[in-house]
Amino acid sequence: LEEMERLDQDLRSENRRLQEEIARWQERVAADNETQKRLGILRQHVAELQTKQASVIESHRQLQDEISACARLLDGSQGDLPLPAPDR
Repeated sequence: LEEMERLDQDLRSENRRLQEEIARWQERVAADNETQKRLGILRQHVAELQTKQASVIESHRQLQDEISACARLLDGSQGDLPLPAPDR
């Protein structure tokens, strides 16, 4: 009977330990799921920023082209061509 009680106590201790370990793993899984969710949101933001960056780069390139054209006109390298109408 003493041996059975000791075995019962050992099994209860092992059961408690395993339940605690399960709880820790569940916390890790929950944290990992939250991390994955945040990572997805960050990837979406990066994609949106890259799209905006491409648009800004293109606008900058167009502006530089317009500035260069104006500079050439001011330098007289374009002859007597009229100034282009401003975009509105």
